[in-house]
Amino acid sequence: SGEFIYFLDSDDYLFDELVFHNFSNEMNDEELDVINANFYFVDEKGKLSHSSEKETILQRQSLENEEILKKYILKNISGIGCNKMFRREFLFKNNFRFYEKMHYSEDFMFLLNVFSKARKMVNIPAYTYCYNRANPNSSTATASKKFTEKWYDSQMILIKNIAQLINTSPRWKLIDNKLILQYFAHQYHFLKDPAFISNQKIWKKRYTEVQKIYHRSLLHGVQKRFRYNATLTYFAYTKLNDIKNKDSFLFKLMCKFVTF
Repeated sequence: SGEFIYFLDSDDYLFDELVFHNFSNEMNDEELDVINANFYFVDEKGKLSHSSEKETILQRQSLENEEILKKYILKNISGIGCNKMFRREFLFKNNFRFYEKMHYSEDFMFLLNVFSKARKMVNIPAYTYCYNRANPNSSTATASKKFTEKWYDSQMILIKNIAQLINTSPRWKLIDNKLILQYFAHQYHFLKDPAFISNQKIWKKRYTEVQKIYHRSLLHGVQKRFRYNATLTYFAYTKLNDIKNKDSFLFKLMCKFVTF
């Protein structure tokens, strides 16, 4: 019911009692849809560590329109929703929701949709949130122990969402195509994982799904990826994994013939 919404996971905690004071200094700007801040990771001993250097905010920064989306695609803005404050009217007007069928990366997809429409965002250098990595039952901890089929399902939902945004969102059309290509390709990097390649049936199924999504997106007109069928590409990747020396001429030569 408030003017702004702040998410807090049940196994995490706020950094100190000044958290909302830091946010409140920015709230008077009526065009401001999102406020982003720094956060800490917490390990099993309670030790705090910083997020990546690219994501760390060193000084106040104001971003608008496609600048916000570009910074997110470049990974200068974290992919978690809990260190951010959102204008309630903005979320409800655009019907932004977390996709409940996603077991992983639901924050990531939520923010993709938010940043595709946010008018203005402010990054503040304050530390506001402590993200608990020590809980053995959390989705993050579970995912690190087992690369589950549920994670693959979530990635496929994410890939479909990105392709839809590429095709329909005016803001995505303002971003450099090469940057979007790299970003899209990063989402299906699991196809290169040796553990995933070991299951031929599932690998070929997922490859074909990604191929169809890509061919139906506007990216296909920019660069023709996925030129070969799943059987041929699967064979190429199994051979690439057999080569121990990744700096060898043979490995580099074979990489030129693989489609992604």
